Amino acid sequence: MQILDYILKSTFKIRDGRIILYKFKTLVKVLPVTGKVIDLALTSDFVEFKDAIQYHTCIQARISKLITRNLKDFKKAKINIMTPDMYLKT
Repeated sequence: MQILDYILKSTFKIRDGRIILYKFKTLVKVLPVTGKVIDLALTSDFVEFKDAIQYHTCIQARISKLITRNLKDFKKAKINIMTPDMYLKT
């Protein structure tokens, strides 16, 4: 949600962006970033810490797909990594 908030701020007023986020939250389940996820991310081979957090959050929640536009940083992933377009085509 933090990244979405950052993106929305470039286009919308803060209040309008928060309304969009609130509506979006009704469509998705927000997963917790636990201490275990942080520990796994800190000791992982990911270059980007945020990628490691996203990946290990999925692993801990037993989610089999991660949707991102950044496929190159997930080459060693043990779950299915897809772009939004790839996901929509399935």
